[in-house]
Amino acid sequence: MLADTEEAASALLRCVVRDPDPANVGRKFSSAAVELALASYPGFTSTSPPGDGQVYGVFTPAYVDATKVSHVAVHTDGRRTEIAPAAQTLELASVPPFALPEPLPFGETRRVPLGVIAGARSGDKGGAANSQGNTVSLETEMTEGIKDSLTFESMINGFNYKVSVLRQAIGGKP
Repeated sequence: MLADTEEAASALLRCVVRDPDPANVGRKFSSAAVELALASYPGFTSTSPPGDGQVYGVFTPAYVDATKVSHVAVHTDGRRTEIAPAAQTLELASVPPFALPEPLPFGETRRVPLGVIAGARSGDKGGAANSQGNTVSLETEMTEGIKDSLTFESMINGFNYKVSVLRQAIGGKP
């Protein structure tokens, strides 16, 4: 089969190798790969020259006792305050089902940047991810409206794998 264009006849090979010893995956490996390709494929070119091995990290989630990690608050003026770890902790428990309040009736609206009324953060470590939404408005109607739309379904929309969601209200009703 012949390709209609030069682009269709081209391919980009990206090779990633990892080894605790950078010498095994650095210039020695990349030079051998380039030499083999140059000797085998007419018109071969590379996007960058062979290089030295780079440092990489592998994350493995693990439990670390809170007493083994120093807890320090750093103030804007540079002062450091030691914080004792929690003396008592509880096992994570499922939240019993609860009914959400009825959505508020539609009323007058105005456009504002989302950050004016809500904040969010997210993070991930290996195979575990978390996200958090916070309403920062003191206007109850706005807060209730966001709560009505922040559902389990809206949180998992777009995920194509098993997800669990823990929804908790802090400092108020669910």
